[in-house]
Amino acid sequence: MELNELQKWNLIRSIFNQFRVKPVITHIEAIPRDPNVKYVKKTIQYNKESLFNPIPDTYRIGIIDFEGNPTFLGGLFLHDVLFTFYIENSSYQDMLYLTILEILKQTREVTLFSFSTHEKEEILRIYRYLEVQGYDLKAYKFVEILPIINLQKEPYESLTEAVYSLHPKSIRTTGDSLFRNTQLIDKLYSIQKFEDIIAHNHNCLLNEGIIFLQRWLKLYTI
Repeated sequence: MELNELQKWNLIRSIFNQFRVKPVITHIEAIPRDPNVKYVKKTIQYNKESLFNPIPDTYRIGIIDFEGNPTFLGGLFLHDVLFTFYIENSSYQDMLYLTILEILKQTREVTLFSFSTHEKEEILRIYRYLEVQGYDLKAYKFVEILPIINLQKEPYESLTEAVYSLHPKSIRTTGDSLFRNTQLIDKLYSIQKFEDIIAHNHNCLLNEGIIFLQRWLKLYTI
């Protein structure tokens, strides 16, 4: 479900409504998962000199970003925590997909953002794939109408373009060691360079956090 402009304006009220994201983080940490679904948690410390900082705990938002075709890694940014769930072998993709659906269930109180429509489309693909496999998905039927807010200013805007748009007169990079070459992701997965992929995903989430705070939020806040 794509929100129209009026709905985005109204969404601001819920984002700033009295809320704390930290209990949601605790729920994510406690999600039971198959041992073949790997888990990484990274905490971001506030540093006024850093480009990348936590999203305020009072903001009812999270950012998601998937890697791979098909998806083999799901990343989530909540407040000051970067979560990564991934598999090292594609034969365990069902277990990862079920974990992703459970994460979405545990974050239902949070408004989710992504940079592009890919994540929303992939969530629907994952749901339909698992449905065909015969899994009982009654608890996850909500994902069919779950809104994921697209942070892009226009279709096909790249994350690099979005970051540069915030500081057009300065020289900035996104800090991605892969230089935003997403074509490398599946190749790195094939040779098990998981640390490089996770670092790339973290970088995507942090830059998307900047786009949310410095552009989207300002655009829809009176």
